Parts: sequence; C-alpha cells; structure tokens
Amino acid sequence: MHRIPHVGCVALLSLLAACGGGRRQEAQSVGFPPAPLPQYSTGDSYTFDDGTVDTVTAATGEEIRWRNASGARFVTSRDVLLPPISWADSNQEGRRSYAVTAVLFPLQPGGGVTTTATVSQQPNGGGAGVDSQEAWQCQVGDAQRTRVAAGSFDTVQVDCAVKQTPSGRYEQRTFLYAPSIGYYVRRIDRIGDAPPRTVELTAWTDGNPPLPDSALQQRVSAIQRALESQPSGAAVSWRDAATQSTGSVEPVRTARADDGRWCRDFQEQLTAFGRRYALSGEACRETAGGWQVVNVYSSPAARERTAQNAG
Repeated sequence: MHRIPHVGCVALLSLLAACGGGRRQEAQSVGFPPAPLPQYSTGDSYTFDDGTVDTVTAATGEEIRWRNASGARFVTSRDVLLPPISWADSNQEGRRSYAVTAVLFPLQPGGGVTTTATVSQQPNGGGAGVDSQEAWQCQVGDAQRTRVAAGSFDTVQVDCAVKQTPSGRYEQRTFLYAPSIGYYVRRIDRIGDAPPRTVELTAWTDGNPPLPDSALQQRVSAIQRALESQPSGAAVSWRDAATQSTGSVEPVRTARADDGRWCRDFQEQLTAFGRRYALSGEACRETAGGWQVVNVYSSPAARERTAQNAG
C-alpha cells in the first residue's frame, strides 16, 4: 500500500478497471469542441479485443513511452494518432524521422496534417538495415457517439493514409478517438486490397492525473475539507482557474481502523486537460490533525458511469 502525506502531492495507484459492455450500436453524429492534446501519466493503460495492451511507462515533455503486452516498446509524441517515433521488439528496432514537425491536435472538423518521414529499421542480432520513405496524410472528420465493449464514448473520426517507397505499400488507418480518455476506442486498418482489420477497446486504466501544482493544491485542499467536515454523500468541489481543471471529492464511508484512527473512503471525479478521471481513495485522520491519504485507485463503478457519459 502506498502511503501519501496529506501535505504533499496525492499520488495515485493504478489498479485494474472494469468497464461496461454491450453490443456494438450504430454510431450517432454529435457535436464537439476542438479536442486538445492528450495528457498522459505513467500507468495509463488501454486494452483491446485482439489482446493488445498499450501501457504508458513514462511521460516526459512531448515524448510518451509505451510498452505492450508482448514486451515491445515504442515512443510517440503527445500527438498520439501519428505513427511512433521509435519502436523495438524481439525482432527489430526502428526509428521514424519526420521532415517537419507534424501537428494533428487539437482535433477539429476539417483539420488535418500532411507530412513525410524517413523510416530506418535494423534487425536484432546484426544484418543489413532497411530504409524507406513515407508520405502521410491525416484528415479529421465528424464527431459521433460510438459504443464498444468498454462503454459508450463521444469520439472524433480521424482517417490517415500512408504510401511507402520504394515498396509501394499503401495503408489506410481510421481512428475513433475519445477525448475523455485520451486514446482511440476503435481502429480500422486497411492494407492494400486485404480485408479491413478492426480492433476495439475493452478496458482502460488511468494512471496519475497530470495536474500542475496550482490544480494539485486545490485538489489536496478539497480532500482535506471533505474528509474533515462533510458527511458521507456530501461532495466538495474545486476548480483551478489557471488550467480549467475541476474536481469533486465525496466521502462515502467512515470506520475505525485497527490502530484506533478514524478512516474514511472517498470518491473523486476529476477533469484535467480534456480527460476525465473517476477515482476512489482511503484516508485516515492523524493524531495531530489532518487526513493522510493512504491509497487512491481507479474506481470501476465510477469509471463505468464516466464511460457512459463520456464526451
């Protein structure tokens, strides 16, 4: 169990999250504001129905480092729908160098990006490397309500196409990107004349909400106020004007621990940089006053409600 002093940053422990499911439904058109660049934290994880699990291992500046279930590693920019900057698995290592910095976000109808890249791939264990050129074009389409196994989401459709030389390989990729979770919930790949391949999100887990200091102070203060003075079921809300981050803290249960301290369970709803977080926590009152948060984790029940109302 992680123990977090109440006077410092409230660190979050990512645990397994279970999300709602159901049959796929026809997408419905919806309106949406421009979707901002996603913010990621270590522990963010996205599971798909083909067995793929993409997990953030580090988020520093504009680079996001990922690992998937097979152990392969890759690095993207925060413009996450663009192809990876580098990758490595048991067979090879590769790197993609863009001719100019490509920027797809913020996503808004009619937006898009056109760019070229040089791809260098090197087999593990020696051997000749292979270089190729790519011409990428991505176009932002309409927003729509999309249902997958992980829940219903307001999504933005992004269509990308790439042509490689000298191979002549042509590939199309369609993303249905959900701003509320910072990742796509459905991806459709088309390579040449082969039948399309579709993968869908079945679950996701949030890591630490990437709050700046001003919002973090508001959050910590709200947790202390809620636990100290609010009855179970009564929420304390907070808002950071500098970043437009918001949140609420609601105590849900009070009990005495084995060591004699009073402890309380609480739930949190957070919105930061366009992403929503549904969390649960535990805290115990210190003898000298104040509440020590001992655990914060993704809340399956609250996350299911968040998924159903995402967007």
